[in-house]
Amino acid sequence: MKAILACSCFFALLGCAPQGKPAAEANAESFTFACANGKTFSVTYDEGFTVATVKADGQTYKLPAIIAASGSRYSDGKIEYWEHHGEALLHGTPAGELNGCPQKTAE
Repeated sequence: MKAILACSCFFALLGCAPQGKPAAEANAESFTFACANGKTFSVTYDEGFTVATVKADGQTYKLPAIIAASGSRYSDGKIEYWEHHGEALLHGTPAGELNGCPQKTAE
């Protein structure tokens, strides 16, 4: 009986997921940063902010969260993304060092 109840609850919850996007994407947050040199890159965080997916110059990097004294910092040991107060840096990509890149506002 408990198994039937558990299955019923599971399938009922599936119907609550937002339609049109997978559940993992429904709560993801995305931002775009515009650098002084004209380059831009985008970042999407997973729901728990444990992974940042960075897209720069046609490449995609999945970076795990690491400890930061302030701001949000993500790195795989080669590529580093760090955001603090709406300004970001991206190091280690073929795009070069991108520093002091403010977050673009929605138009």
